[in-house]
Amino acid sequence: WTTPLLRDARYDAIVHLVTAAQGAAEFYTTENNSTRTETPEQACGIDEKLRQAWLGHPHHYIIDNSRHFSDKVQRVVAAICQVIGCPSPAPAAQLRKFSLKVPQTPAEQIVLPADLKREEFFVEHVYLKLNALVEPSVIIGEDPNVTTVMLRLQTRSQQNSRTYSLVSKRLNKANNTWALLERRLNPREYAVLRLQADPSHCIVKKQVTTFLFHGGSFSLSKYLEPISLSYIEVYPTVSPSQTEAMSSYQTNSSSSAPSFPAWLPIGSEVTNDPAFESFHISSKSTKEDDQNSSGGGGGHHHRHHHSKVKSIVGIGSS
Repeated sequence: WTTPLLRDARYDAIVHLVTAAQGAAEFYTTENNSTRTETPEQACGIDEKLRQAWLGHPHHYIIDNSRHFSDKVQRVVAAICQVIGCPSPAPAAQLRKFSLKVPQTPAEQIVLPADLKREEFFVEHVYLKLNALVEPSVIIGEDPNVTTVMLRLQTRSQQNSRTYSLVSKRLNKANNTWALLERRLNPREYAVLRLQADPSHCIVKKQVTTFLFHGGSFSLSKYLEPISLSYIEVYPTVSPSQTEAMSSYQTNSSSSAPSFPAWLPIGSEVTNDPAFESFHISSKSTKEDDQNSSGGGGGHHHRHHHSKVKSIVGIGSS
């Protein structure tokens, strides 16, 4: 076993409830909780260590104290519903994606601070034929109203350790909603499905760096093949209502807007831009079209669901 395998292979999701001592200190007390012995400062220190311990897990949900406790509970429920693939009584906050400005000089190249705690790994996407023979144990919960529109193998590599998964993008025709379902694979399942790769799509490779900033989880991605393109994803800790109210991002100016490190040259929001989506980038026909015309198109908000969950771990305190 390696640290990445122990972190990534044991649990399908990490749901971290930030201690009340951080963001809701007025509700943090030892008087009504015999198991709570830490001072607020000690609780915050332990909370930070827990967040850092799980940094790099592919599905790391951080539930902060930005609003009242009932909202915090709703966000926990929404996160778990995303993981197990069932309808949520409350909408989940959406992951947001931002482009990075292209450096014009060597001095403008992104340089990660030496003291930045981070996890770096490589991701590979292999798209499968839609008629690929997928075992029933791999994709479950078949519904006549649901159509599979994308199948993708995903490999995460770090320190000579690899984890494999199958991701399917599915359209529910009954309510016209999208969902991404993810199933972890063993090496044998991956090897069998890899033989059914779609020849109309290239293999996509990217380098990913995850880090924490102002309590939030960030993922800095750089496509290596078949193109060179960088962007950053923000995993929101705020509630859905706050997320929906954001019309644009403001750096370090609003508690409800993403706050970025000064060393990141943020461009514009590209959450719905297909040009930053792996499927679009991998398409060989898209590349041919781009050579003949400027092209265009719109994107969609996607919900991420994960089927056949082994287990979920919740850490932190409320």
